[in-house]
Amino acid sequence: MAGEKLEMTADPKAGSWTLWALLILVGPFYFLGLRWGLPSNERRDLVLHPRQETQDLYDSLSVARDQLYKTGSRSLDSNPTAIHREKEKFHEQPLHSIGSFLIRSLDGDEQATLVALSTLKTKRKPEFYNYGTLYLSGVGLTLLCAQQLGKITLSPDIRFYYRNPNAMANIYFWARTFSALSGLLCAILLYRLTRRLMSPPWSLVATLLFCLAPVNLFLTHVMKPHLLSTAFALAGFNACVDLMNAPNIRNYIKSGILFGLAVGMTINLWPLPLFIAVIHFSNTNEKGQADLLARSTDLKLWIGMSASIAAYFLSNPFILMNPHRWWREMTFQSGAMGFTLSWRGIPSILKSVPLRGLGLAPIGLVFLGIIISHRKRSHRFEKPLLYFLGIYSILFTAQLKQWAVHAPDTARYFVPGLALMTVIAGWTLEKINFRSQSLAISLAILCVFISLERSVFAVMNCIDDNPRTAVNMQAGRWINSHLKPGTRIGALYNLLTYRHPPFHFLDYDIDLYAPQSVGSHETPEYFILDSNPNLYFDPTSPPIPNEKFRETYQLERVFVWDKADFYTEYFSGANYPLWIFKHR
Repeated sequence: MAGEKLEMTADPKAGSWTLWALLILVGPFYFLGLRWGLPSNERRDLVLHPRQETQDLYDSLSVARDQLYKTGSRSLDSNPTAIHREKEKFHEQPLHSIGSFLIRSLDGDEQATLVALSTLKTKRKPEFYNYGTLYLSGVGLTLLCAQQLGKITLSPDIRFYYRNPNAMANIYFWARTFSALSGLLCAILLYRLTRRLMSPPWSLVATLLFCLAPVNLFLTHVMKPHLLSTAFALAGFNACVDLMNAPNIRNYIKSGILFGLAVGMTINLWPLPLFIAVIHFSNTNEKGQADLLARSTDLKLWIGMSASIAAYFLSNPFILMNPHRWWREMTFQSGAMGFTLSWRGIPSILKSVPLRGLGLAPIGLVFLGIIISHRKRSHRFEKPLLYFLGIYSILFTAQLKQWAVHAPDTARYFVPGLALMTVIAGWTLEKINFRSQSLAISLAILCVFISLERSVFAVMNCIDDNPRTAVNMQAGRWINSHLKPGTRIGALYNLLTYRHPPFHFLDYDIDLYAPQSVGSHETPEYFILDSNPNLYFDPTSPPIPNEKFRETYQLERVFVWDKADFYTEYFSGANYPLWIFKHR
């Protein structure tokens, strides 16, 4: 067993045909619906009257945006203030709101990538380090190719995009295309890994379960780096198989570099290089016994780990230009990292990450595989994989702040771990197949069918979030046609496209609140609540601020996706539900 090599288990030509079939199957799920929640001329028309679309407005929007970024902030959510009907002058707060509806998508994080690309071009540094230079370079190269093909217009003047929201939408679309391509790369690399670890039918099923995972479908449809970093992590896992077969210095360095590049794009993946150590200590000497002291001082291990650190910094050369800002962003990391989680949060993290991120059926196979792993192991690689997944899961859970354990989109920080879980699911089916082929096939068909059905609804949701049928657009049209100008309307936080519907809010008196302040003074006639899954833990019900609100308001209108009875979206803000309440 000690000399067992982990190689492809079937004819390579057959594997290539299967891979092409896999890509053809998952491709439509990755590329359809990429235009969900994007800026549009229709959205602009719901916010601004033609008389308001002046050069003075676009100049003011540009100045307000520059002033915001000079403060080092990209958040428009802080310090909500009232917006009163505008006569002649546009003040700072409504300008930020107008700008949000004109050029931002329904995912609040995507704008940061575009801002980083613009500063990378103008200031020769990104001034945004969470996503890593390698990812930003990939998106930038994609946009340059799209420009050469005549698909987009790249302008250094932000006023061009304020005047032409559809042109801004095209940039989002092509940047998201890069994410979809990264998803296909993950499929290729995971399939190569599973082909080396199990027989062909189960390697295909394992890869499909990962490719159709809810968190993956979300990440292929947004401008985020997590799938590209996962691709490098999967390449690193493949390198670790090589390392187990041949523990030479070349494979240590290769594994370290690949994991370092993955961490360089998503800092939450920092435990990945530990897989090198797990493989290192799992390898045995000629007598079949691990010599702990000798292996701890083995130079190859430390060279491999050092290669990870070097790859991280070499792939992010701008860190040295502003190390203080880099450190601030790394410690902040979207507020999700902090090593403050208590053990009471474990049930919530199990629900929000593996169950919501991967799905109940695959997770059932994973737990069954872990239970039976001590009886029969498929490969020498299984034991170190299980050890590492346990270490990785503990460290990932421990690093989260308390609120993050409830957020489903926290799963995006654990995608490489979910990929390893689908490997375990494939092994489980393979082991069941040894005892009952019909049971293994039935379980595989059931799991794939559930994943396919869920994926169809997820993509349909993205497709339906277009200017004509999107939920927030419907809500905006209703407000413009049913509420008289001058009506007092309340909302939580500042008016932003990923929180509120687009409507002629300059025609109304808008009261903006932090949740704890609702009901503390005179209440408006109407109140808008949303439940964007990116912002709220439960996207199926309105986030009622307090009991005072329940006593004061009654539900007037609900705007939800017409297929919400069959599918609940826990990741994407596509067609996020909106509720409009009226004062009793």
